[in-house]
Amino acid sequence: MHRLGVHRSVALVFVLATIWTCALATVTILMDSAVYAALFVGLGLFVATVQAAVAHTNWTGRYNAITSRVLHCHRAVARWMR
Repeated sequence: MHRLGVHRSVALVFVLATIWTCALATVTILMDSAVYAALFVGLGLFVATVQAAVAHTNWTGRYNAITSRVLHCHRAVARWMR
């Protein structure tokens, strides 16, 4: 984020998430399998849960179990990238 700036980083993440979601939806449709559909729905529920946890943290200003774990993973990746 420091290299790209906040707005460019947000736009990049949005574009990548959109491409990834469209690719997964296309694979799910083309495979015509209940297993792939269930996995797609499961992934969507996971993403929605994390987004809700982040929204809750933004609203209350306090970390919850999910956002604490995301922060821990983010810091671990940041240390690994140095």
